[in-house]
Amino acid sequence: ATASHCHFNCDFRFNSQSTAMQFTPRASIGGRAWPSILLQSAEYEKALVLWANTSLSLLLHWWHANKTQAGRGSIRRMALQTLPVLNVTALTPDQLSKAVALFDELCHSELLPMHEIDNDPVRRQLDERFALEILHLPASFTAVGGPLELLRKKLAKEPSIRGAKSQAAQTGRKLSDLGEFDPKAPVADLNGHRDVTPKVFGGAVPLVSIARPPKLKK
Repeated sequence: ATASHCHFNCDFRFNSQSTAMQFTPRASIGGRAWPSILLQSAEYEKALVLWANTSLSLLLHWWHANKTQAGRGSIRRMALQTLPVLNVTALTPDQLSKAVALFDELCHSELLPMHEIDNDPVRRQLDERFALEILHLPASFTAVGGPLELLRKKLAKEPSIRGAKSQAAQTGRKLSDLGEFDPKAPVADLNGHRDVTPKVFGGAVPLVSIARPPKLKK
């Protein structure tokens, strides 16, 4: 097995967990529920994790996932190969630098579970700054009442995301929580026991520049 910093949440509990991908401070070996994704550098891995936790990427994750159980979306290894993601390896040096800086700035903040995405100030900040500073989208895209705000509201009301949760639980986690765990512990051991919201985040190229995710390491 190959260790990496980037790990994918194959069994995303939308109504209790906050993140679709996570970044471990030390390279770690993932498992069945949190497989590792190895890129050319830790900077690219930060960029991918950053993108994966924006509302735009969460929409793609939710749409692509198997939603047999309310409040949960599963994406196994074969299905992960067809998940649309931003091609972070195509970022310009300036874009990558800004993405890493944004990650480092926000990694000690807290994110609420996905079903509370419409009331999450950190997620809103991530969405806005990622769209404006890295994707260079127009300001109207992130404005009050604009497309991103509407997306967050719709995701929060989606029955397959909320599951049995009728009210916000306010169970935010720090993005740096992973640093409190034993770095030698497999990432898979963390699945289902607590939400290990990552040091997350990453840059991106234009939204139309999507690519297949990198191959998972066995």
